Amino acid sequence: MGNCLGGGGAGGAAASTHPPPPAAVAPAVAPTLQTPPLPPDRPLPTFDEERLRELSTVVDLRDTLLGFIKHGRGLVDEVAGSCTESAEDCTSRTAKAAHALKGAAKTIGASRLAHYAEIIEWKAKQGETCGSYVPDLSAAYEDLATGVSQRTWS
Repeated sequence: MGNCLGGGGAGGAAASTHPPPPAAVAPAVAPTLQTPPLPPDRPLPTFDEERLRELSTVVDLRDTLLGFIKHGRGLVDEVAGSCTESAEDCTSRTAKAAHALKGAAKTIGASRLAHYAEIIEWKAKQGETCGSYVPDLSAAYEDLATGVSQRTWS
């Protein structure tokens, strides 16, 4: 049986008569993040302007951000809804949804939204309650949507 990192399967490889070197031995338990992402000690910016500049060199930034706003609400709602489920369901579903939201938000330079998604993902993976961060996550999404709608596009 494999772990969350995908290890443990035979994969059709022939069995070795020698044990693997110590560095190659998979841990018995999937590793967790060493330290939790902490709430910011000062407000995080809605946008990572450097990331937006990088992104604008490879995609139409306006279309990309508008597309995220259109579909991102569903991810935020999924994270928020899963945080209200039982602990076992919350751990799996919330961690997956928050991970997807975190990755998408980082890709488009939505730094505050990504940060709160990361906190929720971490808490869910630790089996901790995460609902107290949903208002921050939702507010970060709303600020992002407002910022995109008010942005001057050149």
